[in-house]
Amino acid sequence: MKVAQRLWRAGQGWSEIAPARGGAAAPFSPMLVLYFAAPGTLDDGARFAELKAFYPGARLLGCTTGGEIAALDVHDGTVIATAIAFEHTAVKFAQERIAAGKTSFDLGASLARGLSAQDLHNVFLLSDGTKVNGTELVAGMQHVLGRDICLTGGLAGEAGSPRRSHMSCAIR
Repeated sequence: MKVAQRLWRAGQGWSEIAPARGGAAAPFSPMLVLYFAAPGTLDDGARFAELKAFYPGARLLGCTTGGEIAALDVHDGTVIATAIAFEHTAVKFAQERIAAGKTSFDLGASLARGLSAQDLHNVFLLSDGTKVNGTELVAGMQHVLGRDICLTGGLAGEAGSPRRSHMSCAIR
C-alpha cells in the first residue's frame, strides 16, 4: 500500500504534507482519495476538480467535518486529502441518495446489498449526520452483512456552522 497526503488552505492552495510512501517502487497511482473538509470549503466544486487533476484515476470519497486531522495536527478551515494505492486489495463502492420515506435502516441495508461479496472483510462508511440516524444505518448494514464484517467510518460534521444546514458527502 502507498499513501500520500495533501492539505488545502484558503489563500495558500494545496501543499503536499506526506509524499507517496510505502509499498513497491512502482509509480503512485491511487485508486482512492479520502477527503475531509471544513464546511464551506467544498461549495464551489473547485477542490473536487483539483483532487481529480492530482489523482485522475482515483475515486473521491469524503465529507465535511469539524476539525480536519493530518498526522498529529488538527486543522480548521482546511481540506485534508489522503490518496491510497492498494497493491493487493480490491475496492468496491456503493452510494445511496437519502430519499423521503426511506428509513436509515433501509438506507444501510440497501448500501450493504450493493457491497455484499463473498470476500468482503471491511466497510468504510461515511454518511450525512443531520438526516441519517447513524445507529439505524449501521443496524441496516449489519442486518445484510452480518456482524463479522468490520464496519468503520463516521457521520459528516458541520463544526457548529450556522450557515450550513446540510452536509456534503460524495463519491465522485
